[in-house]
Amino acid sequence: MAHSGGVVMEDFTGDGLLDIVVSSSGPLDQMRLFHNNGDGTFTDRTEAAGLKDETGGLNIIPTDYDNDGHIDLLVLRGAWWGQYGQYPVSLLHNRGDGTFEDVTVKAGLLSASPTQTAAWADYDGDGWLDVFVGHESEVGKDGKLLYPSQLFHNNHDGTFTEVGAKMGLSNLGFVKGVAWGDFNNDGRPDLYISVKGGRNHLLRNDGVDTAHGGAWHFTDVTQQAGVAQQTNSFATWFFDYNNDGWPDIFVAGYSTQTMQDVGAFELGKTFHAELPRLYRNNHDGTFTDVSVQTHMNRAILTMGAGFGDLDNDGWLDVYLGTGETSYEALLPNRMFRNDQGQRFQDVTTSGGFGNLQKGHGVAFGDLCNTKWCCWTAASRPTLFDHSSIWWGSTTVRRVHDHRTPAEARM
Repeated sequence: MAHSGGVVMEDFTGDGLLDIVVSSSGPLDQMRLFHNNGDGTFTDRTEAAGLKDETGGLNIIPTDYDNDGHIDLLVLRGAWWGQYGQYPVSLLHNRGDGTFEDVTVKAGLLSASPTQTAAWADYDGDGWLDVFVGHESEVGKDGKLLYPSQLFHNNHDGTFTEVGAKMGLSNLGFVKGVAWGDFNNDGRPDLYISVKGGRNHLLRNDGVDTAHGGAWHFTDVTQQAGVAQQTNSFATWFFDYNNDGWPDIFVAGYSTQTMQDVGAFELGKTFHAELPRLYRNNHDGTFTDVSVQTHMNRAILTMGAGFGDLDNDGWLDVYLGTGETSYEALLPNRMFRNDQGQRFQDVTTSGGFGNLQKGHGVAFGDLCNTKWCCWTAASRPTLFDHSSIWWGSTTVRRVHDHRTPAEARM
């Protein structure tokens, strides 16, 4: 692929094997689907899948929006380009026979705003997935809000209705990451918003608000929850890193004064960078920043990121794709092993994870049905195979780092 993009590992054909879809952000860059042949090889089935005219895409989000058991795709475009990034999202319906149909217009999701982040959840508990799309909002010269973020409610009939504006979810800043998670374990998914150039937001899902005419209501509890430390962040997610049954929050930092700040941190010298934050859930509606004690307070320019249990020890590990737009920002991607919820160990070198590339889309999955994770990172797709259970020796093999994973051997 020519540019940074997204990646999804899912079984798109129902054969029990994970296939790979990759995108590239250039407006004319072709999205590609690679079918898992089950023998360590992949076949490019882009055209047969009906995806030949689907181009661009800085990120791809999997979903099953119509509850038919087949994985659909939401393609996001235009991030970082401001007024020149007014490209539409695409909702691609999986017909269940290995082909896709672009249903964006029919579903009521056609909108043109710069974005690269969205997340699906059933926010109102009706059994159907809704979607929040975070846009890179800004104020225009006339004082009006440009590119408002959107929450689309699933109408159960293949269509959606935008409801975010009336809930006060439009003007959330230059959004770079969104995640749903039930942080207070009340059965309703809450929403965390990661912002570049402004404060982040933790929006508690309070359900129907009888005091406001029975409308669904979200309350901004960022300050009282203690998760407002950053002003330049990127990738984010909820995950239970310490296995206590309560979702914690990870949010990556994304700013330096110069690229030398990354090296200065590693050398123990003075640096200027927005650090990642790991917020531990206190079970009472608040969080504690445990970035220092878990060794996650590192100067890392994280773009794409993901988590998974790479050594099958029951603890979720973290993989960070690094870089930024300048050519000098060619940094090794980083892997952090979760040491029983107490700290994260940098196993980038010992595990063979430090691939030099612009790390954007990241996906985890068991491509070979071996019960061990493999993963791929974009841009310039790189596929890693888990070849050993020991962190002390080489644990992964980089099996392919060419422009497609079509001939990957595991």
